[in-house]
Amino acid sequence: MIAAGGLAKGTASGYKTGWNKFCGWLAAYGLYGRRYDADEGLLCLFATYLSYSIRSGTIHNYLYGVRSKYIELGLGNLLYNKLTLQRLLKQLARSEGTSVRKLRRPLTTIMLKLFRPFFDFSLHDDRCI
Repeated sequence: MIAAGGLAKGTASGYKTGWNKFCGWLAAYGLYGRRYDADEGLLCLFATYLSYSIRSGTIHNYLYGVRSKYIELGLGNLLYNKLTLQRLLKQLARSEGTSVRKLRRPLTTIMLKLFRPFFDFSLHDDRCI
């Protein structure tokens, strides 16, 4: 299902949430007048504020919501070439202690031959292997 602007409904809903959070944050700090002229520093402050309550992936989505609104209004890509913001987002993700990906090894025929004595081929589940 495609919503207005060529976005899926779920994406549009997530972007709207990001825009609303941004506007709410600006209003709470008396900066609502800057909602259409945000710079990299303001976006970094917003991301830092959000980092106290939500994970970096959600912060990223909220920033894309703000970016989407800017593009919709013809104000350009707000996140383009924002190196400080990109570094901040990477650091936020790193500081969450995201799990290290486990090394996965393939199941080989040699391993299956070694495991064969542990299977009972009279059972359906064991025969499927």
